[in-house]
Amino acid sequence: MPTLGDSGLNSHGDLTADFPGYQSVPINDALSGSLIPPSYIESFGPVPAYESVHSMDPIDPLLWDSPPNDSGFNSQANSAPGQPESGPCSCLSLNYLALSDLQSITNFAFPAVIPRIRPALTTASTMINCTKCPTETFSAIQNIQALSALLSAITERFHKVLCGIDAEAARLEQTKEKKPFRVGDNSTENRHLHTGTLDCPMGYDLNLDAQDWKRLAKQMLKTEVVGGGHNPTPLLGVVGELEKRQRRWHQDTSMHTEERTKMFGADNMCRNKGDQAMCLRMLSQIRIMVERMDWD
Repeated sequence: MPTLGDSGLNSHGDLTADFPGYQSVPINDALSGSLIPPSYIESFGPVPAYESVHSMDPIDPLLWDSPPNDSGFNSQANSAPGQPESGPCSCLSLNYLALSDLQSITNFAFPAVIPRIRPALTTASTMINCTKCPTETFSAIQNIQALSALLSAITERFHKVLCGIDAEAARLEQTKEKKPFRVGDNSTENRHLHTGTLDCPMGYDLNLDAQDWKRLAKQMLKTEVVGGGHNPTPLLGVVGELEKRQRRWHQDTSMHTEERTKMFGADNMCRNKGDQAMCLRMLSQIRIMVERMDWD
């Protein structure tokens, strides 16, 4: 039977032992050699034998716990959503995704719910600083309307968290249970002592009664709303950022003044309304919602 060798098709010496019918098959060496073009014969060389070079040294067990060394990796949860370099911005898409995620929250237990709310605040900050939305009247109107809806939704979610804290405290009082909690010293000079594990020497476990846990939980939640914690985008900080931007837009005569005057009329222009401008009044409603939060 012909086989593929280094120089084309070759035939074995004697195949009659294994294949009795082989002796009746005529072999044409000229034909078998012509089945493969000369270019293939020249390009195909001997296949080198596989040499085992695998090391049998044991794997360093520390490698299992080492994080991947990838300097180009950025965690999506810790980074702000980006904007495309060309074409329309992605503000409306980001706003829709943020609202959808807020709507999908079903468990408002503190503090597990906080990582679900923070990305929405980051999205709001990204939309406030968008450089493409102010370039057209359409996108500018959509931007402020979408931001007002998003910030109102975030405020409502924080109200839900507060209600959850009150409900959990009431349950603890009724059942006479203690709330297990863990605290730690996070001062700068001691941060190097933290291990990030449950047996971290800088952590301290407490069993808090209902009222102590309630006060502590609300104090921590307040930093997410008012500020004073490590969250760079607390709710009122984002609201204040948007108010400053709107006042800046009102004073910018290049912000489609003629087009907006035709749509709203000269008497209804935000620049002439001060704090009574429609956009700022929408934001004042968010501040009223925050003022109604019970931190006691």
